[in-house]
Amino acid sequence: QTPTTTTTTEYPKLFQRVGDDIVKHRDLKSFRPQELANTAWAFAKAEVSHTGFFDKLRDHVLDNIESLEGGYYFAPREISNLVWSANTAWAF
Repeated sequence: QTPTTTTTTEYPKLFQRVGDDIVKHRDLKSFRPQELANTAWAFAKAEVSHTGFFDKLRDHVLDNIESLEGGYYFAPREISNLVWSANTAWAF
């Protein structure tokens, strides 16, 4: 099996497990937009790229960026943080 995580962090298994869990078992609507932005930021700051996580995150943001349903929406700061995080993580 080819790893889906590349990293320079001391905790690559932690990031791999978190990313795998989110991809396989989590509906991203169960996260507040700020929590998604924080999680993506953590991956980027740790210099971790998890393909499945960022692919799922991208699709979720694109599907919900204009949604106001149930008060679920992405504030400009969250969008900015997500874009920075995705761009930074893809560099690794």
